[in-house]
Amino acid sequence: MKKIWLLGRTNVWKSTLFNKLIGNHRAIITDIAGTTREFLVDEIVLWSQYYEITDAPWLDTFEQEIPFLEHIIQESDLLLFVVDGKQEIWKNDQHIKQMIMKANKMHQTVLLVNKLDGKVYSDEVFSLLAEWYQLWFEHVVALSAEQAEWIESVRDMIQELIPDDQSWTIDTDQSYIPLAILWKPNAWKSTLINALSGEWIATVSDTPWTTLDYLTTMVTYRWSVFKVFDTAWIRKKWKTVWLERIAFEKTKAMIQYVKPVVVFMIDLEEWFTKRDGTLLAEIEQFGVPILLAFNKIDCFSKDESRYRVAMILKKNSFLEHMQRVLISAQETLWLDAVCKEVIALHKKWNSRISTWLLNKVLTKAWLLSPPRFPKNKICKWKYISQVSVAPPTFMLSVNNKEYANFSFQARIKNVLRKECNLWWVPLRLSFNSKIDTNPYLSD
Repeated sequence: MKKIWLLGRTNVWKSTLFNKLIGNHRAIITDIAGTTREFLVDEIVLWSQYYEITDAPWLDTFEQEIPFLEHIIQESDLLLFVVDGKQEIWKNDQHIKQMIMKANKMHQTVLLVNKLDGKVYSDEVFSLLAEWYQLWFEHVVALSAEQAEWIESVRDMIQELIPDDQSWTIDTDQSYIPLAILWKPNAWKSTLINALSGEWIATVSDTPWTTLDYLTTMVTYRWSVFKVFDTAWIRKKWKTVWLERIAFEKTKAMIQYVKPVVVFMIDLEEWFTKRDGTLLAEIEQFGVPILLAFNKIDCFSKDESRYRVAMILKKNSFLEHMQRVLISAQETLWLDAVCKEVIALHKKWNSRISTWLLNKVLTKAWLLSPPRFPKNKICKWKYISQVSVAPPTFMLSVNNKEYANFSFQARIKNVLRKECNLWWVPLRLSFNSKIDTNPYLSD
């Protein structure tokens, strides 16, 4: 698949153009210069052809960006060089042009003069572009990404400069396992992403909130393919700023829509806080499988690491129903274990149990140890079947669903986990009874 890169200095609204080209609000857009801090990769479809488009990040200084810009220019099949049409040519614009010329990519570059709101279709546009022709680019397009003016011309230019070739299409039926890595800021999530992919995908920094937009990358492990999401997370609510809240809402929307296996990283140096429990509770609401990754085991001895994990589980009993693994993202220790557990969780989460087996195991469990109920509130089940997967959802026919208390539901889930090998995945129960609860009918 051919690669298209958006590049340019900060605050030229590259991310706005990125969203317009892919057709959704993938990148966070604000008036703050440098909001995009990571490589955002997505796909665009033009005339049945798939192209990979990437929005380049902002770094602290232009000098830090130079090695990445050189890499971008060399690896790209087409460059979309975005500049600010409301301003004069900056020194950084000249530097980027020199790098493109040095790589002999002038013909594979489209200069996009952005921010020409309301002027793209006027006669004034030719005088506005006159200064930018001094950069000697063959392909120059005036546009307003915010107003979506002349976006179609950009798409036409992409199609013109990258000829139609069926070998550049992708297999849309290729299956993969979605995997999201979550936790609070500065918890080595990006380090784990880079370790899994074997290359520099996410920016690693000691500064919290380096990652705002969620990142995606494809990772292959043996015969399995993962689509990994590195996400922004959130601090305590009273500490968050509005940009962080936008990032958090995008993370929640992604989890709800994609439904990935969630790797929730816990820092063994910081133990397990009340806020961590709150975050886990929010994730559980989406019904996705969760893998607890206890990180930084390289900082402790083997016995000390196990002791800390045991203490965390003892003080937070609700974690007992979640699978867990000990890792060191920095030292790339036990990454195989993460991949194996994710595969197992995803398989169980999508498993379907036959109705015959469900009724057999539940009948056996009831005969061996019948549950207890309050007087005159006995819940009797008659039939059980699985109605959906991801997460596994079961429907029980009972005499009165009002009597299906918490203890009764927990007992059913424990039996299903033990007898049907559904450990560590969330289960959902629904109840159906023929009792008419119409309050206007008398006995």
